[in-house]
Amino acid sequence: MRIGFVGLGAAALFLTGCSSQPENMSQSRYEVDSEYMSKVEHQARMGRNHVTVYWINPPRKEKSSEGEEK
Repeated sequence: MRIGFVGLGAAALFLTGCSSQPENMSQSRYEVDSEYMSKVEHQARMGRNHVTVYWINPPRKEKSSEGEEK
């Protein structure tokens, strides 16, 4: 019975945490750095060991502001 309450409590916390998303999350200042990722993956394939790269946390870079003039 006690395990059921713990499991129910954990599920409730998990579901409420995933359902709320701040408004500013959709307007992130960062984007995935695809150029860097392709360079790293290319170097990994070209080596003697033929390493496969799996990105758990892909590298990010700050978004460039297109409308900004210098």
